Amino acid sequence: MKQSDLLPAALPEWCGSDMEPSSWTEIVSSCTLCRNLPDLPFPPAARAEEKQEALRRVEDAVRLLSPLQDHLACTEKELESPLGSLLAERHLAPREVLHGHGPRALFTDRRGSRALIINALDHVSIRALAPGNNTSMALQQVLSVEETLGSVLDFSYDEQRGFLTSRLTCTGTGLKVCVLLHLPALTLMGLPKLYPGTAKTRDVAFCGVAAGSGLDLPHLGAPPSEPQQLSATPYMPVEPITEQCLLTEIEGFIPVPPEKSPGALYAVFNQHSLGVSEEEIAYGVYHAAREWCVKEEETRLTLLKSNRLWLQDWVGRAVALARGTHIAGFGEALDWISRIRLGAALGLLRMPGLTPAALNRMLIEIQAAHLANGTSEELSSRLHLARLRAEKLRAFLAQCEITAS
Repeated sequence: MKQSDLLPAALPEWCGSDMEPSSWTEIVSSCTLCRNLPDLPFPPAARAEEKQEALRRVEDAVRLLSPLQDHLACTEKELESPLGSLLAERHLAPREVLHGHGPRALFTDRRGSRALIINALDHVSIRALAPGNNTSMALQQVLSVEETLGSVLDFSYDEQRGFLTSRLTCTGTGLKVCVLLHLPALTLMGLPKLYPGTAKTRDVAFCGVAAGSGLDLPHLGAPPSEPQQLSATPYMPVEPITEQCLLTEIEGFIPVPPEKSPGALYAVFNQHSLGVSEEEIAYGVYHAAREWCVKEEETRLTLLKSNRLWLQDWVGRAVALARGTHIAGFGEALDWISRIRLGAALGLLRMPGLTPAALNRMLIEIQAAHLANGTSEELSSRLHLARLRAEKLRAFLAQCEITAS
């Protein structure tokens, strides 16, 4: 079997559809539910044979019950290959399973919206992704898989503490809920200083989103000293290959301080799951994300009324740079897409197919593993990736026009 056969054919459903209304500010919701087997140590403390036993039990349950219906299976060998990087960039494979040790596996459905992860930080991690700020949809998907597995597997549970996990922040329901937001207007106005008191409400945290994983992507790239032409070029903001992606960990997007978040992308997530129900967690994250988006939409209208010409110029420069580039770094591409997304939302740009869904897909397609996938040329440098990214941006924006003031 080819590795491409193990990857869902189309881009994931959470990107949305060009035929249906989508949100310009709310990109994707994720729910991750963690469970453990009662008679085995947590994976970080388990021996190889204990991890193998956990893997055997969960795999047997998956094959018996098919909780993901028509699923695709990835072993540790596939997870350590370029396929694992592709799944990580689609937010299905967290870095803990991508870079883990010993027996582990991942099952995903062909729609790219759900994954069942074995032997990451917990024996079982169930992840579901839904378009926009739809935490209730993602929650129902993970609970459905958990209920099916629970019919044949026992999970570690304490009457006072709830479900036991490898981290205190997950003990209780074992649930982590996260929503990815695009907030460019607030960023222009100095986020998070503009609303310092709302970063943590209802036990919900607000943070930036890290580019890269902090670890090497398997089988991607050459040693940092290899592309000598980079040091000879006056201006080339091309990051190391390990930083040309947006990956996740078990608890959601990898957090950084808001001022360090690329492309005006931010995450809202629950900080703990003890003493609250799954529905309460999803509800709290949903409303916290909605509050940020309301602030963003109000700020956009204010900027449009008071600084329309400046906004047109700011967005137009991004379009011009992206259409004229031949080498595009990941961070600057995120910045251009952020400006273009804002311009399209405010009616400052015209182009067939310029929709939230199309720009969501671009967020996936400009990442390192997706650029490397589908080309017969051996990936030898970050310069090669930068060239492929520039080609994709030029092709996407070929018909884009700035509206008159």
